[in-house]
Amino acid sequence: MKLLIRVFLITLLLLVGYYSLLILTNIKPRTAESNYVANQIRLQATEYESGELNVVTIGSSISARLDIQSIEGKGVSLNIGLDGSNAIFGGNQLLNLNKKPRVLLIEMNTVYLDTRENDLSLEKGLRSGTHKLAKYFPLVRAESRPITILYSELKSFKDKKMVTDLNASDFSYVRPVKKYLAMDGRGSYEPCHKLEKLIKRACDNNIRVVLMIMPDGEGKPFQYSKLIDHMIKQYDVEVLDLKTPFTEGLVYTDGLHLSEPSAKFVTEVIANALK
Repeated sequence: MKLLIRVFLITLLLLVGYYSLLILTNIKPRTAESNYVANQIRLQATEYESGELNVVTIGSSISARLDIQSIEGKGVSLNIGLDGSNAIFGGNQLLNLNKKPRVLLIEMNTVYLDTRENDLSLEKGLRSGTHKLAKYFPLVRAESRPITILYSELKSFKDKKMVTDLNASDFSYVRPVKKYLAMDGRGSYEPCHKLEKLIKRACDNNIRVVLMIMPDGEGKPFQYSKLIDHMIKQYDVEVLDLKTPFTEGLVYTDGLHLSEPSAKFVTEVIANALK
């Protein structure tokens, strides 16, 4: 019995020490060892944030690399870019929680992506006992996992070497507009009813909605011009084109996802554009 008590006290002491270390260092993993864990981190941060929200990004892994949390303003800024998913799942989760950010950035690159399988996994995770327990015990949260923190720090260390020479002040002309300036009739218009429903919900809640076209390293023109044109005509939304100005100069880790320095640069461009 004494041995069990000793083991319990030592375990408790280690947990308290580890939690104190997390608080003192304020380490927040930007990435994770799997899509599921990375998505858990972002969804939990959204659900457990009780304060006012400033800027929130919803989208896929393309926008998940942005350092949206660094955008200052009245309230907290969050990134709900979900790996293997798109803006629709994260956006619905945000609005279902009655969260009303000042600005909602909707990544448009992957709105037609079929994410049903991944979204079912996310829904199952949100209903799990672990997720509910994490609300009251921060050590249970995905962001507190030692392996996740270690992975994120190592990846960040590697990414920081992949720098960009671009300067955000040189792109002060990049602003949200009411008309998509790169509109040239590319692609055919295909309805995206789930996205349209999401945009309507956001507009009805007096949220400033900005349709965001992310740089993706492909070098191809954006294919959903007519969808954006339709949304602009139907709703009070703006479009922020981050793809056209950055055909070169940005660094990608795998040809699609921005390196950490490039993601921070694009985030600075976004922050300046929203002022």
